[in-house]
Amino acid sequence: MNLKQLLIQLSKPAGVISLKYLLNNPPYYIQHHKAILLKLPLNASKAKGYFIILMKQIGWYLFFGWKDLIRVLKVKSNPIYQRANLSPLKEFSDLILLTFGYSVPPINYYIFKLYHYPRRQWLMFYFSHEVPKWHYVLSENISEKSKKFLSSKSYFAKQLEKNQIPAIPTIKFVKQNTVLTDKDLFQNRSIFLKPDDFHGGVGCLKLIYQNKTQKYNLVTDDRTYDSHNAILKIVNLYIKKFNYLFQPILENGENGIWKNKIDDLATIRVISSINSGKIEIIDAILQIPRKNYFDQIRIDIETGKLGTPIEVNNTLYTIGEDSTNIYKNKEITPSKWKETIKMIKNAHQLCKDVCTVGWDIGLSQNQWVIIEGNIGYGITIHQLNLNKVESPIWKIIKKKYSNVE
Repeated sequence: MNLKQLLIQLSKPAGVISLKYLLNNPPYYIQHHKAILLKLPLNASKAKGYFIILMKQIGWYLFFGWKDLIRVLKVKSNPIYQRANLSPLKEFSDLILLTFGYSVPPINYYIFKLYHYPRRQWLMFYFSHEVPKWHYVLSENISEKSKKFLSSKSYFAKQLEKNQIPAIPTIKFVKQNTVLTDKDLFQNRSIFLKPDDFHGGVGCLKLIYQNKTQKYNLVTDDRTYDSHNAILKIVNLYIKKFNYLFQPILENGENGIWKNKIDDLATIRVISSINSGKIEIIDAILQIPRKNYFDQIRIDIETGKLGTPIEVNNTLYTIGEDSTNIYKNKEITPSKWKETIKMIKNAHQLCKDVCTVGWDIGLSQNQWVIIEGNIGYGITIHQLNLNKVESPIWKIIKKKYSNVE
């Protein structure tokens, strides 16, 4: 591990600190914070693991916590911070307590609007620096088969197809370091290229075929290529890094849920959980990409009706001014929603030793399909805009601990 990697590892605290850990029978949400803090890093010995935890906490209190706090205080012109409308004394004292009393990165004060809640309720939320250990604590004994199912996109697609669960069909699997020719790549069709074992869009490419002009464009994270030679060269450079899965590009279906035409695929993130063999749907959020933002709308998991858009106070997502009116009183067709729930439950049956999974559903033109399952899905969005401190993910935590209040 080089110096840069070490500093990145040490830049966030190992978990949340609380005096409530000393209670004989702390609330279940406190128990989970404690379990996250003390969970050893993967593949680390006990001595090495506790040393890493200690160093992360020391680094946070001596340097990184102050750095994060100063950064937050410097960008007060950002609308995120202006919305709070707090007295400077209360805001500063709250930030000091959160950053150094609980060892929570101060940006969470605004993301979760903690200023609306009594300080005693702050730890009823779970914070981004607690992921992925938040998940590892819940799913401690995952089989290699389940790990492969949720990490290898090619294996994932094969297993869904084998079990007659709707998935994106596979055009081709390309091994790392394979050198593609024109014939291999240019097949008079659009193709989505994604690394076989990476999540979060890392390394994904879009090869778009224009029927009218019979020309191709390759879209990467930062630019677009339009010459055959450049496209072939770039694709082969990416294949030197990863195994790749070639799949068709899904197109948005005609549906009354959204009005504006969008090029990127609308998806639904569905959270499922398993306890004593029973699979439940915990939360569902419709995610619609716009030009410079995402609309994210919570779905009633019982009826498929849409709620109001979720306001996320960070740089990744915002909501459009017209969003509330666009989605007001809309719903997913009940029969379609029932199919989706059934599809998710059948998929979770294939990895029953994983406590909770975040599934991405593609709302394609011909059929809704499962794009992927995520064992380490982000938990922030599932705790926002609920007008209460209890979030859907509490259902998962409650079942982990026997002394439920």
